[in-house]
Amino acid sequence: MTKKERIQTIVKGKIPDYTPHHFDLTLCITDIMAAHYGYDREGLEEFIGNHLLQLDYTAPGDKDAGYRANTAENAIVTDEFGVEWDMSSNYAIGDWGIAGNPVKDLDFSRYAFPDGRGEGRFERAKAVMADYPDRFNVLRINGPFDFAWHITGLEDFLVAMASDEKLTFKILDKMTEFIVNIIAAIPEGVDAVRIIEDWGIQKGLLFSKRDWMKYIYPCYKEIHDAIRRKNLCVMHHSCGDITELFPEIIELGTEIIDALQPEAMDVEFIKREYGKDIVLFGALGSQSTIPTGTPEQVIAEAERTLEVLGREGKYIIGPAGSIPSETPLENVIALVEFCQSIKSR
Repeated sequence: MTKKERIQTIVKGKIPDYTPHHFDLTLCITDIMAAHYGYDREGLEEFIGNHLLQLDYTAPGDKDAGYRANTAENAIVTDEFGVEWDMSSNYAIGDWGIAGNPVKDLDFSRYAFPDGRGEGRFERAKAVMADYPDRFNVLRINGPFDFAWHITGLEDFLVAMASDEKLTFKILDKMTEFIVNIIAAIPEGVDAVRIIEDWGIQKGLLFSKRDWMKYIYPCYKEIHDAIRRKNLCVMHHSCGDITELFPEIIELGTEIIDALQPEAMDVEFIKREYGKDIVLFGALGSQSTIPTGTPEQVIAEAERTLEVLGREGKYIIGPAGSIPSETPLENVIALVEFCQSIKSR
């Protein structure tokens, strides 16, 4: 089986030749690992054996726009929503900090929403896919809630959800329109859309399930319909404890879910209750065992998790989020070599 075929197999509920793996590293850890093994960044990912090929769209006609993962430190990048991103934390943390929101105090009177249309968004993605023909190609895009609070700031958008139903629906409708238009233009060769949006904190949801059903669920029905029209697989990412949303996530037709943080969720319960209905991805402790344990503890957790979640297929083994930069090199090596060994078991 190719890596693409292996992921397609588990999505269909069949047993693959072995459990696939995928994990992300911060650029800091990537460079340390690349130096250790004697590869460049791209060569290291191939060496690791990642099954997914993560793809990004860009602003219309600009192959270098959007969220630039390799932008120089301390650069401020403005995206097409007008959100300013401080890239200085990307190298060590693997994420960006918001340096400026275009909408203040929920005043949208002078704000023009982008609609997602435009040519040339996928030129870079098509070139990357051509270089890695055996991978499962995943287009990443933020969800409507994340796009919304990026524009206003998180606190202000949560205030809107609590106090201004009309405005909240208007903003989310515009964000959903943007996402649907991006999806409609996805080129041939893409296998899945991965919606990245955090609904959880360490203990429960960021806001009530009632508000999630009221505001977020209708957006996802529309987004899922758009993905289905393209005959693509649906993936979702959310950090934190989203256990109570699993019935609805499955009802929507989600086929792969991550990150399954073991520090926040009972992953054995999730497997027992929902593992037949959805592919589970992640579940190794990026906040615990991987950065703070010993190599032996990292391997023991991976073996235990593989035994529980890999039973009857429908599992992609990997860390629950990017491996932190402070992780000891020997722990990352242990996990890489464990994952590489799965196919020989």
